[in-house]
Amino acid sequence: MRCPSCQSSRLVSAYLEKGLPCRQCKKCGGNWLCLDNYLFWKERHGNELKQSSDSIKIVLNDSEHAMMCPKTGAFMVKYRIVRETNQHIDFSPQANSVWLDEGEWQLLIKYRLVDRLIEILTEPWQREIHLDETLEFAERMDHQLFDEATYHALTEIHQWIHQHTDKSAILAFLNSPDPFSENQSQADNIPIEKWLSAS
Repeated sequence: MRCPSCQSSRLVSAYLEKGLPCRQCKKCGGNWLCLDNYLFWKERHGNELKQSSDSIKIVLNDSEHAMMCPKTGAFMVKYRIVRETNQHIDFSPQANSVWLDEGEWQLLIKYRLVDRLIEILTEPWQREIHLDETLEFAERMDHQLFDEATYHALTEIHQWIHQHTDKSAILAFLNSPDPFSENQSQADNIPIEKWLSAS
């Protein structure tokens, strides 16, 4: 098999870890890993590499272009590993194998994900990364709109409202241009005693 990344070298037999065989490109440092071999190894040795190590030196080389499976010739699907990095694992469903660019296995070790490789290749994992990025972006935008003191005050108010049993009534009160007007619709006409008890 030829390397799906550099496409100029043949993959040779190697080991990612003791008991975990793979096919490796000596030119770009990438590894072709069969998930059947990975699951077999995980049952026996997976717990040995769970601990994170900040001292691990990682040389990363992410293949941003779309890659073809070296076994089937079909396009592989990219799955992002974690929010903190843009590194992706390339997965070939037809061959039930993944391509790990140079340093990506060490990245899994660093983030304690060597035993969760299969989870990374799922929609819920990818959706969680996307949601975290969306929330982080929204928070950055909020910080740009308000000064620090106002932002923290609004954050506390937001948490208090959403934990309150009368959340819907409170939001209706805040959204009303004149919550105490007698001309409110009946849906918005909340007794004053209820507002006082909610404060």
